[in-house]
Amino acid sequence: MEIFSAGISFIINYLVLYSYYLFDKKILTAKRTYAILLLSNKQQVNADKYRKSSRNIETHQNIERKGIVMKKVLVVVDMQKDFIDGALGTKEAAAIVDHVAETVKSFDGEVIFTRDTHGDDYLETQEGRNLPVVHCIQGTDGWQLDKKLQVLRTDSMKIFDKPTFGSVALAEYLKAGEEIESITLVGLCTDICVISNALLIKANMPEVEIKVIEKCCAGVTPQSHANALEAMKMCQIQVV
Repeated sequence: MEIFSAGISFIINYLVLYSYYLFDKKILTAKRTYAILLLSNKQQVNADKYRKSSRNIETHQNIERKGIVMKKVLVVVDMQKDFIDGALGTKEAAAIVDHVAETVKSFDGEVIFTRDTHGDDYLETQEGRNLPVVHCIQGTDGWQLDKKLQVLRTDSMKIFDKPTFGSVALAEYLKAGEEIESITLVGLCTDICVISNALLIKANMPEVEIKVIEKCCAGVTPQSHANALEAMKMCQIQVV
């Protein structure tokens, strides 16, 4: 009888231990399955990111091979009378007019103009308090484009009137439009409105080549002009 009881006890203990073994094995299998699923999902996510990145690169770099024409854009910044021979004019600004006019005439692409544009309350604005020289008041003679450039402007050439240094509307227009190969800026003043617009465009379109033509720009002073060119170079804007 004792032998029989010992046998029964042994069998029960064995079954209990075997149950624990099977339970542990199922947990280990589940853990392994979960780890495999996590790894598979992570690999799929990375693959999706790679495919998306590859598509973006292909869209920009190989777009010409697919028959889409990449256009070039010239932005003529604030070539207005007040900045050339008016309220804020300089001899350096007057010296670039012919260069800018020749660039506009020979440019093979879209030409866009900007105009610094203020109202009668200019002196009450932030800019007016820091630069209390009334200029480029909308509708006045000083607000107009220089006559050598005005005669070159056609109805197809857009113009952006901007109340401050950089034009957000211009940057948004360029970003939303056709595929662009390069954007070139010329005009006044190198150290204020040219650099402001160049950096705005660069921030919105980091993969587009941005260029500034040195001989077609002038700053408030020769030194500030040179400083602005160096600053743009550091921001990967080509100075040509």
